[in-house]
Amino acid sequence: MTTENPATTITIMDKTYRIHAPAEEQEALIQSAAYLNEKMKDIKKNSQLIEMEQISIIAALNLTHELLIQKKQQTETKQQHNKLQELTLLLENALVPSI
Repeated sequence: MTTENPATTITIMDKTYRIHAPAEEQEALIQSAAYLNEKMKDIKKNSQLIEMEQISIIAALNLTHELLIQKKQQTETKQQHNKLQELTLLLENALVPSI
């Protein structure tokens, strides 16, 4: 039995698109489209770019840059967490009285 994904209507730069996505991902799709729309409108407002392709590429580069920075921070946080776990274990072992 195949389940069709319902269509969601999103608007980006005053153009409307119907996108099919699983029901549980609809809200994330709408939020993503709104975020992309905001970024693209900011680029258009703050630059002399008028071509949609240029605006789209700059938006994609900016969003990718944001994602890579977050991934790097997440990796660093995980490394710090692992180091803290190692140090905690060392301290616990050092504080356990020898029998």
